[in-house]
Amino acid sequence: MRAGAPTPSALRLVAVHSPMSSSQESDSSPTEDREPWRVTALLLVPITAFAGYLRWHDLGVPSLWLDEILHLRVTEALDWTQPWLFLLGMRETGGYAENGPLYYALQALGQVVAPGDLGVRIGPALVGTLSVPLFGLAVGAFVPKKHRTILVLSAALALAVSPLHVFYSREGRPYYLLMGLAIALIYCLARAARPVALRRACVVAITLLCLLGAYVGIHALPLMASAAVVAGLMVLPTLGPASASRDDQEPENLERRGLVRTNLLILLASLTAALLLCGALYLTRSQQNLPTLELREVQKDITEAPTFESPLSGESLKRFASSMTTAGIPSFHVGERAGLLFFLALVGLLSVLIRPRTRYEDGASRWQLALIALGMFVLPAALSVAALVSTGRWYHIRYTSTAQPAFLLLVCLGVVALAALGEHIAHRVLPRRRPKGLRYLAALAGIGVVVQPNYGPALAHPHARLDWRAIAEFVDDMVLPDEPILVSTDWAIVCLGHYLEQRDRQVEFIKIWERADLGQDVLDERPRGWLLSAGVRGSDNARTWMHNFVPIWKQSAEQFSLFYFPNLLDLFATRLSGEKGRFFEERFASAGQLLDFGHAVWPMQGIGWSFVERSPGLNMQWAVGREARVALPIGEPRTVIVETRVRPFIYPGSAESPDQMIDFWLGDQFIERVALEPEWNQIQIRIPADVWAREHDVLRLFFAKTERPADVIEGSTDQRALAAAFDWIRIIEIDPEPGSSG
Repeated sequence: MRAGAPTPSALRLVAVHSPMSSSQESDSSPTEDREPWRVTALLLVPITAFAGYLRWHDLGVPSLWLDEILHLRVTEALDWTQPWLFLLGMRETGGYAENGPLYYALQALGQVVAPGDLGVRIGPALVGTLSVPLFGLAVGAFVPKKHRTILVLSAALALAVSPLHVFYSREGRPYYLLMGLAIALIYCLARAARPVALRRACVVAITLLCLLGAYVGIHALPLMASAAVVAGLMVLPTLGPASASRDDQEPENLERRGLVRTNLLILLASLTAALLLCGALYLTRSQQNLPTLELREVQKDITEAPTFESPLSGESLKRFASSMTTAGIPSFHVGERAGLLFFLALVGLLSVLIRPRTRYEDGASRWQLALIALGMFVLPAALSVAALVSTGRWYHIRYTSTAQPAFLLLVCLGVVALAALGEHIAHRVLPRRRPKGLRYLAALAGIGVVVQPNYGPALAHPHARLDWRAIAEFVDDMVLPDEPILVSTDWAIVCLGHYLEQRDRQVEFIKIWERADLGQDVLDERPRGWLLSAGVRGSDNARTWMHNFVPIWKQSAEQFSLFYFPNLLDLFATRLSGEKGRFFEERFASAGQLLDFGHAVWPMQGIGWSFVERSPGLNMQWAVGREARVALPIGEPRTVIVETRVRPFIYPGSAESPDQMIDFWLGDQFIERVALEPEWNQIQIRIPADVWAREHDVLRLFFAKTERPADVIEGSTDQRALAAAFDWIRIIEIDPEPGSSG
């Protein structure tokens, strides 16, 4: 061999990897390597089907949330007759600043397929389901080929059961597109890091993908900027001269270096163009033609949401940790399992960083892959928070959701690393037996620890929202034409108004701007009405004031509360007669004439009741204060027995105090006085038919005494004036005697 001639290994490398021969190159694996990919593809089918079930079942059942309703109305108001102008982001299109054209295009297609609430979520469910197998295939390059099947299936399964991904795949907001874009960018970065020249079709696909990301909206800017930073960090070492070491001067290493540099520069150029386009679309958005979002004659001024907390506060960090691990919606339940997942992510990062100069079979550099995984986890969240804090719009953890795909990648890398380590130790301990498939069993156990606890939250969290349809039905049944609904913010006007409009029902909304004084001025002029509080508030002034009135309905979801004024007796006096006369009677009869205090507060409860308290085997409510009221609309007057299960407030030393006494009244008629034993009492009170005929169907309970737990129990901070705990109240029918009228 003459001097200066390339070595055989270099010749083989140039023949396979040179740009000139890339047109003949095939990304297909050799015949012996195709079989594992076929098995992998086959196993991805049930995982994708499982992901589809979590994202599609009861898709249209939960009510639309505030932002979904607003964006639906924007979609309906956009002019699609000149789509080229819309794609160019020109003012004549009436584009909405909040999101990009791609989001609204998918929303419009969803309305074509299924007009209404379901159509809002078809696009998210479809993209969310397809993201699961694509994520598995995208992360295959991060491990050697012998571990690739394990990583692909583990990553797909982890994303399939991720509560955060399931939640945003079932909601008509743009975060499902952002998480899909994050997966695509991880693949683009991993593909560009391979020392294999990008073919023309691949270059076109990457460019179009990046430009498509620009149309998601301004929220995609931090994500694409993160990918550009990672690509820039990877390309920097390839721009200068190679080091003087013999390994770096080898022809095959120089060839690899040049190919990776070219790939990364192409990706950087695509990302730069996408960033410029994204900024241009945002700057040329139209505000002049923005829909007014009116419901009937009600004008709503949508105010900017307030800031909840600092993004670096303990609460925000807990929300971030729970969203990445166990919660699809913000939650503070971050415990050992969240710590375990972050430990697995750290193990996964270290497993890629070990021996950073080594490469996998296809030539990908370990340090570059580690940079991709870590960078696409840290940077999207950090840049999103920085951008939103600088503009004063940080108020929720959802803006960091784009970090989850890379986090799950790190977790699954940790599972694969520990499975491989376990197999290695087993082979050392049992060198002769060398059990087969051990790493698969270990990986299955590891990924089971990751995904099994997520199944319940993934099913439950999409339904953990306020049922505005049921509230609209209640308002339609209960609110009389001359009764206003006072609201502190626009939240209830938008959400409740949307579903009232579907029922062709008009109500009068009066917004009091979170000011109790404005609300009191309205009540001074109106004989009766309703007060409603829900959603995000900048102040608790109005909500606190509303609690001075009769609570009708409360739910923890979206902090919903509905009140009535002037009082409960007026409510029943106006509803138990005329066209509304049978409303409460039908509701009570449908429940078997049973009022279970373990459920949400009924519209039949008046003053004197605390919130529902749940414990194993028992749900109850405390009566607070000296008087509590509850309606028992039995319909036709007749003699019945009112039965209840009740227990007085018991504390150390209460046995020496006077027994608790309850006076039962129906309306203004005294019925009976009962002394309670210091245990659960089952009491029966007989109320004659003539009393029901004379009085309103409101049972009034007067208690002889109350105690504050903070005053009588050491260490308690409960300041409620507790009288007695109630399990249920029910009506028992009495068979009329022969010849009697009942």
